[in-house]
Amino acid sequence: MENEFFIPIAYKNGVNQDTFVVHQQGSALERLFINQLQLKIDDELIDLTVKLGFANHENGQINPIKKIEDALTRCLTEMEGSTLDLSNFLRSQEFFHLKVLISNKANFEVVCDALERILTMHPQKQITHLKLSNNRIRFLSPLRKLKCCTLIETIDLIGNDIEATEEVENLKHFRLKRLTLGANPVASNENLHETITAIFPHLIFCDI
Repeated sequence: MENEFFIPIAYKNGVNQDTFVVHQQGSALERLFINQLQLKIDDELIDLTVKLGFANHENGQINPIKKIEDALTRCLTEMEGSTLDLSNFLRSQEFFHLKVLISNKANFEVVCDALERILTMHPQKQITHLKLSNNRIRFLSPLRKLKCCTLIETIDLIGNDIEATEEVENLKHFRLKRLTLGANPVASNENLHETITAIFPHLIFCDI
């Protein structure tokens, strides 16, 4: 647009449409609305759709807390019995225009904080089995934020990127009976089984 520029901080190319996220672009957005949400490129007019307040921007990163809460709420609604399945969380339909990587410790903490907050408001939701497979998780300390999840006895962490045996100690506040850690780098540690049984005296099954 004339005398204005958009500087995207996130961009996604699609088959039928492209999507970009901008931050602190009020002047350019105002000009865009004056132009009836159209951009002129060469001799072609392109119609745009604008979503305001799509996500927060904190510490140089997009913080889509509402989208995370929406994804968690849907997963809780779709729970089968007392099993909460957050496997492949990145692929949640709520993140179509975003990447929420819980391989990032800070992002994982945001997810765990949001889950704790939602479960506190809905105490009728009781979780005994938590699936977190295939999320490229490296750090387990964010799970210590799940203080209301006192009934969790099974955690599935297959296919993540956990390397340090010490990370498993972050789960000791759960009374685990089943723990799966297959397809993680830590699984090659020959002392892992001994360490796990020492941390979880009630453990019945451990798959590494």
